[in-house]
Amino acid sequence: MPVTLQVIYHKNDGATFDMDYYTGTHLPLAGAHFGQYVTGLTASSGLNGGAPDAPSPNHVIATLTFESMDKLGAAMEGAGHVLEDIPNFYSAAPQIMVGEVLG
Repeated sequence: MPVTLQVIYHKNDGATFDMDYYTGTHLPLAGAHFGQYVTGLTASSGLNGGAPDAPSPNHVIATLTFESMDKLGAAMEGAGHVLEDIPNFYSAAPQIMVGEVLG
């Protein structure tokens, strides 16, 4: 069964986020590491919170899709350098969600 790993970078408690670093350095680093394991990797920048005048609660949500939990596990075994890069662009701890693909 396919699963996703979502990494959510909230705009809470004054957390700072360096979009240039994220798009220019972190995304290529993540792509190079996770590319052999994933069937898809996307990152979405928050535009609004569901209404045009409502601010987005998130800087970015990254979604990585894997064929199985085994593939996710294999990808995470060597992902230390990707995770250690997070403080270079985000001043808080991201929220992580692993989910079963429903549709």
